[in-house]
Amino acid sequence: MRFESDSQTTTLAKIWGDMFTSHFLDFSTDFIQAAAAGNLPAYSFIEPRYFTDLFSIPNDEHPPHNVAYGEQLIASVYNAVRGGPGWKQTLLVITYDEHGGCYDHVVPPAAVSPDGFDFGYFGVRVPAVIISPYVPAGRVIRPLGLTPFDHTSIIATLRKLFGIQPLTKRDEAAPDLVDALEAFQTGADNDGPSSIVAPAVPPPAAQVARAAAKPPNSLQQSLAAAAFHLPTAGADTATHIQRLRSAQDVVPQHATVAEAAADVAAHVKGFLGQP
Repeated sequence: MRFESDSQTTTLAKIWGDMFTSHFLDFSTDFIQAAAAGNLPAYSFIEPRYFTDLFSIPNDEHPPHNVAYGEQLIASVYNAVRGGPGWKQTLLVITYDEHGGCYDHVVPPAAVSPDGFDFGYFGVRVPAVIISPYVPAGRVIRPLGLTPFDHTSIIATLRKLFGIQPLTKRDEAAPDLVDALEAFQTGADNDGPSSIVAPAVPPPAAQVARAAAKPPNSLQQSLAAAAFHLPTAGADTATHIQRLRSAQDVVPQHATVAEAAADVAAHVKGFLGQP
């Protein structure tokens, strides 16, 4: 379940169709309401906003975007789940896919390669914050064995919670958060603050206009290309995938972020069957 309109998860062809439209919703309405009612799914994945639209600017924290808006998104997520009746049963994981360009003095250790890929080493370390009533205040969470946590530890955690078979040898070998947190489960007594505030000045209209008029960066260009290749609602998925493999479609280039955002929105609406 994800909660933004320009999500990279739209590229996952295996979930196109009814599964996508029923499981992929909007953050500002669906997620907030579900959290308040205690009706969040057993697993929710939140993806940030990557484009500037008429009223807001990106909150994905990729350079050169203002990270303050990403902090506001994180605060909104925390406040939503912390204020809901499901808080005592919630594990909130905040993580990143990159290290932000910061120097890492630790040499990456050897790792188990995933099936079909020669990724024999871990990469540089990335931030991750684990939030739950079961996590003691200020505690640094470490794996029980010698294998460090990595992104596939989230997959390993989900597999253990829901009885899912390993996807690759990499996540099969990854330490999971369930084992790491078991020592703290004598009581869910760390409720944390009732809410948090991430101060950031709302972007004035002139700032939004300037951001929208800039050329799209490489990430935005790649997202626009992915949206361009989405099938329209009701299209035959197998035929569409075969056409993608033939690489006959020419991806349009966009002069501004606003133009790319509008194109992405149009393709996503067509994909979802929305007017």
